[in-house]
Amino acid sequence: MSDAASRVRALQEAASSYYRRGDFAEAARVIGEALKLAPQSPELWANRGAAFAAAKQLTEALPCLDRALQLNPDFVIAIANRAHALFSLLRFSDAIPEFERLLCKNPDHPYALGNLAFCKLQCGDWRSLDDLRANIDLALNTDKSAVSPD
Repeated sequence: MSDAASRVRALQEAASSYYRRGDFAEAARVIGEALKLAPQSPELWANRGAAFAAAKQLTEALPCLDRALQLNPDFVIAIANRAHALFSLLRFSDAIPEFERLLCKNPDHPYALGNLAFCKLQCGDWRSLDDLRANIDLALNTDKSAVSPD
């Protein structure tokens, strides 16, 4: 393993430790240091976005998640985190295609169906709500996490 790769791994471990302790801003800062060594890592970009989101810095999270998805368009965790950030920012019309994309990649993703339905209602998009409701009802009968992560 190269010195740079070893340094990135050490920084990732330090960031994970900060994240677990709830020091999300420090986790984001440390991941930023790792990104200087590995700027093409979608995992690092997604982790930095997750740290910013956990720190309630959603506008800072979005560019990180966008970069992660530029590097790996199929990165389900980054898609989920981006959808959630947009939802939390009340950008429902922007969140709709992200939740749809997430459900294409992972139809059983916790809370995505419920959040997609909520976004569509907020945007006055009544098309396909009957289908969504049927999917939510089905999911609730098998696993309540389809609507809520709790």
